[in-house]
Amino acid sequence: METVAEQRKHIREDLTDPAGFRPIHAIPAQLMDISATGVGLTSKTTIPMGTPVEIVLLDNTVTVNGTVKNIEASPNGGYRIGLSFAEPQTDLAELICAARRNQH
Repeated sequence: METVAEQRKHIREDLTDPAGFRPIHAIPAQLMDISATGVGLTSKTTIPMGTPVEIVLLDNTVTVNGTVKNIEASPNGGYRIGLSFAEPQTDLAELICAARRNQH
């Protein structure tokens, strides 16, 4: 059986930037990885699978519509949440990764 990583259509870049998502109200989260088709976040708040969300990135300067595709409890508390973008965001993923590299 394929792992989740093997099933992905696009390579994910590891990150640790502040982020958030809004199902109805803002939920604080930490951006963990990004690809052209979605993001991985950690949050202390859970949200049901299939929930449509507005994903907030780059210090609240960019919002992208998406859907909760995966959620699992984290061993250190909180949740690991996988969100898929409504439309591929190749330029956004590249922009975030470039900005992150420039910070180091």
